[in-house]
Amino acid sequence: MQNKTLRIGFGRRDLTPEYSVPLGGYGNSHMRMSQGFYSRIYATCVAITDDRDETLLLFTVDQVRSELRWTDAVRARITAQTGIPAERIMVCGTHTHSGPDIGAALDDSPYFDQYVQALTDAADQALSDRAAAQAYMGRTQVEGLNFVRHYKMTDGSIVGVHYGTRKGKTFAGHTMEADRTMQLLRFTREDKPDVLLINWQSHPLLGSTSVTEAGRRQWLMVGADFVGATCDLVERESGCLVAFFQGASGNINPLSWIPEEVSPENPVEYGEEVGRYALKALAAMEPVATGSVQTRQVCYEGQWDHSEDHKLPQAQIIKDLWEKTNDADLCKQEAEKIGIHSAYHALFIVGRSKAQGSCPMELNTAAIGDVAFVFAPYEMFCNNAQAVKAQSPYAMTFVMGHSNVTCGYLASKEAFDHGCYEVDNRRFPRGTAEAAENHFHQMLRDMKNQ
Repeated sequence: MQNKTLRIGFGRRDLTPEYSVPLGGYGNSHMRMSQGFYSRIYATCVAITDDRDETLLLFTVDQVRSELRWTDAVRARITAQTGIPAERIMVCGTHTHSGPDIGAALDDSPYFDQYVQALTDAADQALSDRAAAQAYMGRTQVEGLNFVRHYKMTDGSIVGVHYGTRKGKTFAGHTMEADRTMQLLRFTREDKPDVLLINWQSHPLLGSTSVTEAGRRQWLMVGADFVGATCDLVERESGCLVAFFQGASGNINPLSWIPEEVSPENPVEYGEEVGRYALKALAAMEPVATGSVQTRQVCYEGQWDHSEDHKLPQAQIIKDLWEKTNDADLCKQEAEKIGIHSAYHALFIVGRSKAQGSCPMELNTAAIGDVAFVFAPYEMFCNNAQAVKAQSPYAMTFVMGHSNVTCGYLASKEAFDHGCYEVDNRRFPRGTAEAAENHFHQMLRDMKNQ
């Protein structure tokens, strides 16, 4: 494929609330009201326009998840002002667990209007900033900074951070390796700063705690977590404008996880180490062919899982206790007595039992020449993403989770085999993750063969 002229623009707007908001990332957001911020949070937009004047807008937003009503409002505003179709406007969350709990908790609040306006302004800035660009891609292995948070050992036991005991930084005899590949896409622009897209995967939860727990104090502050520190370092050292797109981190945690005392320094230290890997990769970038903007969209109907409806009475007891106390340790102790694993398990049993029909999932892909993007509207497991990337017909495929709307965890078949936190917190039955993965395989092939 011949290189075609692309115009690339970059926009960024501050999204930090100057008032107290419920924090997302865990249950009971109404009991996790923010008390300030430890770092600013942002909405970043990258505009990609081809030689036919077709444009793709990529947003990465410091939020724990994407919410359909909020995404729809952003898309409608931008489409009305620019004519760019909604299916070419992608809103991805970085998954910071220190971000406002967008959705029902904030639907009727001033933050909704602030959010829509900030993303619209970031898009306007990116479109005004467009300049001719050449594309370069690179990869590097980020060693020792993330891990799959549940391992099934050769003796059948589970080692992890929720239902097992983590005894060290490495495990022998485990069944799954974390995806440690960082992908970078650099657009060099004449007379303007280069634009750099980073795609890597790890849960950003170093700057927050979920609940009152023994030995930990709550840190109820808004922040961008390690993603903000990564972008700050790379921008400072390289001169590029950076957009970080969270990968398939559904079952991946930072290796250091949450220390006993949470403070603003924790995500900075970790994020800067991630950033140093990105700087190293920048030294070995290769040209990549570019072409016309292409997109595909499939609405996949995910069926609700009702296999644990019989546990509803017990789950309701723990749900009520959780909402009253916000004490995860107490809830876990009481839950295990009646066959429930945790407060989160109880919440999802109650939620699934009340759900009817199916839940539509908007699956999206896009491509510019030999670079593809996959937008997963859920917390994707790393092995499913690795399969998508391995079978992709493109030279580089970014896989972004938490895109446009987040439907919770889609646990892989292996996770269902041994059980874990994400399986308890599911909305959909075994095999749904692989069905969505197959859709992505086909969508990528269809774009490539067009």
